[in-house]
Amino acid sequence: PPFDLYSVSEDRWVWRNFLTQPVGARLGAVLDRLVMRSVRERLPNAAAALRALDQPILPLQSTLQKSFPTSLQASAQALQDLQARLISPPAKVTPLPPTSEQPWQRCYQISTRGIVQALAVSGEGLLALGDSRGAIALHRLGDGSNLYTFKARRGLLPWGDGHRDQVSGLCFAPNNRHLYSTSYDGTSKKWDVKTCTLTRTQPRQGWVPADIILSPQRLVVAGEEGRISLWDSKTLKRKALLAQHQDRVSALGLTATGQRLASVSWDGTLRLWQLPDGQLLETMSVHSGKATALALHPAGLHAVTGDEDGAVKVWSLDASPNTETSAAETLYTSADAVTDLALSPDARLLAVGTEGNTLSLWDGATGRCVTRLEHGWGVVATAFSADGQYLISSSRDETVSVWTRP
Repeated sequence: PPFDLYSVSEDRWVWRNFLTQPVGARLGAVLDRLVMRSVRERLPNAAAALRALDQPILPLQSTLQKSFPTSLQASAQALQDLQARLISPPAKVTPLPPTSEQPWQRCYQISTRGIVQALAVSGEGLLALGDSRGAIALHRLGDGSNLYTFKARRGLLPWGDGHRDQVSGLCFAPNNRHLYSTSYDGTSKKWDVKTCTLTRTQPRQGWVPADIILSPQRLVVAGEEGRISLWDSKTLKRKALLAQHQDRVSALGLTATGQRLASVSWDGTLRLWQLPDGQLLETMSVHSGKATALALHPAGLHAVTGDEDGAVKVWSLDASPNTETSAAETLYTSADAVTDLALSPDARLLAVGTEGNTLSLWDGATGRCVTRLEHGWGVVATAFSADGQYLISSSRDETVSVWTRP
């Protein structure tokens, strides 16, 4: 995996150790700048990398052929092939239209010590970030200042209230005082963000949780083996275990009333449930491959799903009892897997995050792309603030960006 190329113990990239052939000093320096932890010093994209090489691809290849042994020509060819792929998207990609209707700008960027896998925003402007180490950081949304960090636990060490593995889901309670988290360590936790204390840890369930969401009566935790657990939101006693999905449940969605739950799974289905009892209302086959992301309309009128092949589809759920309950429209097909989807509170904007470095925003009324926001690496998680004025996104380059409209 790409992240094996980083040594945590040495706090540096060790990609040179994995080369089958050495690279030249100039190319090596450019590659180093592409993966620097400092956002200010890092090259932002392929175009900047090519400028840093100070010559176009073909002359560079010619120079390498003349100046270095034949065995190094493969490196030049690989660089040329990479640039060709970056410039020319695959044929299946739906090109994004020009975006000048709704300009957004980055307010600030937070550098983190791990990849932020989950994020949540409270109604009082508190931003929670859960990372790949198991830590949960609380920031003030207005300026990004760090208020407190629940440190990750390591081994049998007595300190640290955080998780022992990456945080996979976060959600705030309606009272804005409590934060719920779930992790690959198999546990779910409840936090008091006013006193910055851990108030409860749910026992391991024997499977890895992937997402968490809260309704007025139920805390919903979903994950591996197609399982969804329903817990009483006050007593935190389990009320039901839903096991109809045939593979990992990757994302959850909830209507504004909290009475309708939606889930998507690697089995390619979207399922609709009635809360609080967990009655299965409908099963829809939405993707031929793994469904990886979900955004549910606050009134339950539509569901947006994304998959590992980059397809983003819109499903109509507002049908009469005597007609088809769903119809699909493909909004967009990306070159990269869809990692996350988020609807603005008024459902007018849809944010689409992918494993590529672009976060795109789509107008819900026209179906047009209105903004493209660039990241250093792939987009991991996205969320809108409660007032819809801020959009937050995390990236695999260990940064979190907060965007707003000017």
